[in-house]
Amino acid sequence: MSTTLHTVQFSTAVTFTSQVGISFVNTTTSETASLVTSLTPSPASTIEYDVTWSLDPVDGDVVEFRYAGGNYVDGEATPMEDIDFTLTNCSR
Repeated sequence: MSTTLHTVQFSTAVTFTSQVGISFVNTTTSETASLVTSLTPSPASTIEYDVTWSLDPVDGDVVEFRYAGGNYVDGEATPMEDIDFTLTNCSR
């Protein structure tokens, strides 16, 4: 088990109070990361997440960032929509 840094760039700064609703999934192995934390202060448009995996992703694995029902809002307090997107440049 190890922790890997994943960085996500949003199109605008988001405000948040926790990482509720955030998950990372290695769709190649079907593993959902067991722990997601972040020390990035709110608001931010680039957020660094410390992600704990039981099996480290390897070159060629597909890792998705998923957001569902969390507390992220934009500068106008509009809640962020639920999203899934594939991370790029995922090499160790």
